[in-house]
This record gives sequence, structure tokens and C-alpha cells, in this order.
Amino acid sequence: MSKILSLYNIATEYQRILEELIDALDNEEITQESFNDTLDVISVDVEDKSLNVAAYYKNIEKEIEVMKEYENNMKSRRYAAQNKLEKLREYLKSNMQRCDITKIKGPEFTISIRKGIDSVEIENTELIPKQYVKDVTINYDKRLIKQAIKDGVDVPGVCLIKSKDTLIIK
Repeated sequence: MSKILSLYNIATEYQRILEELIDALDNEEITQESFNDTLDVISVDVEDKSLNVAAYYKNIEKEIEVMKEYENNMKSRRYAAQNKLEKLREYLKSNMQRCDITKIKGPEFTISIRKGIDSVEIENTELIPKQYVKDVTINYDKRLIKQAIKDGVDVPGVCLIKSKDTLIIK
């Protein structure tokens, strides 16, 4: 029975064989043509396994798309139910108010209308005295900073960092 190797193990074996081939080529134990032929043969396993892993990746990616579609469908259904609930609440409240009823007691629950509370609406933040300011958030334009650094401008307090390489499977 043959053992199925992981891509990691195949890549490790590939590296080991490649090092041996390079040593053999350096010591003139094999020809360049033999080196190339052997490299072509062993790279097939890496390529085949990589394609299998990529196919598995694509299958999982499709499963995720189906899950997202299901989630979106459920989200739409939930929003529809929430809207229906809110309309029923408003319908009940408006009809109780029309009849000047503020409380109804039943065997399973009680329905009551509570008076609204005062809340503050900010009309112009610049006119509010500083003693009423709680937090100040400063946002930096990172795109503008990045472009300035690339254009050779020294921007104190920042530096560019390179993100990780990414794999693309189309």
C-alpha cells in the first residue's frame, strides 16, 4: 500500500533531491541535461500535489460562498421578520394611544406605553463648550502619508512596512 505524502513532505523531498542534484552537477557526476530531466520529473509531484491542494482550496471557497448566500438569505428573512415585528409594535401602540389606553393586563403578559425620555441631539459641535467634550478622536490619512513617503517626503513618526506575500488561486 502506497503512502500518500503531504505537499510539505513532497516539497521537503524535492529540496533534498535538488540539493543532491546540484552537488552531483557541481562534482560533474551528472550532465546538465540529466540534471534538467531529473528536475522535470521530480517537479511533477510538487505541481500535481499543489494543484490538488488548490482544488481542495477552491472547493472550500465554494462552500464558503454557499454559506454566505445562506447567511444573507437568513439575514434578509430576519430583517423582514424584525420589520414585521416593529410594524406590529407600532400598530399596537398607535391603537392603544387612539383609545387613550396606557396599560393592558393579560394572563400571559402586560402591555403598557411608557412616556418618552429626553435625549440630546447635537446640532453644531463647534458651539459646545469644551467641558462637555468627552473624547477626541484623531484619524490619520494613511494613503496620503504613504504617497508622501514614496514621493521622498520625510514624515516623522511613521514608517512603511511591507505586508506578507499572498497566494492567488484563480
